[in-house]
Amino acid sequence: MTLFYLAICACIALLCSDVSCQNTCPPMELNFILDQSENARYAASEDPQNPNSKFDILENQMRTILSYQPLNSPVVKVAVYGYSGYDSKEIVPEMTSATDAAYNSIYLSKLRSLTNSGSWTYNGLKTIVRRPYSPNAGVVILVSSQGSSSVTRRNLSRQEAIRVRGLGWRIFVIEVVVIYLEIPRNIKIHQEIPN
Repeated sequence: MTLFYLAICACIALLCSDVSCQNTCPPMELNFILDQSENARYAASEDPQNPNSKFDILENQMRTILSYQPLNSPVVKVAVYGYSGYDSKEIVPEMTSATDAAYNSIYLSKLRSLTNSGSWTYNGLKTIVRRPYSPNAGVVILVSSQGSSSVTRRNLSRQEAIRVRGLGWRIFVIEVVVIYLEIPRNIKIHQEIPN
């Protein structure tokens, strides 16, 4: 999952490079939507079979990302959501400061409580229900472990992505490829989700 951290930092650096920021990001609402399917659990847990270590690597990586110096600005607000096949859950409430999200132990520990049941990106995207508070400030970072083999699910997810973009959010996709329920083999960053 160290690759995951590097991928997120690369996304944030891309976002910050849109303006000339040195140590802080411009005003931004940053929403993380995290795949919590069974495949994702294997990629994001020290011991995936042990309920006590479920998503522990992901929790630590998110804490590190949210502690990232450029995000520690009063004009940067974050939210974190987890999703799986049948459920989505608010991990960090919207408009929380990155520092509060990183250091309030109640928030990120919720990553361990979502049921792992397949992956349906639609469930993650449907958590975004409003426009960003500032124009051009809304960013969604969607982390997916595999996507879906179901044409129906893919089409519904695509429609939901179009809806979210229509609200004014920019969507970046980080695809963590997991092979045979093992460690992540590859990470791809898509700057904008395609139509």
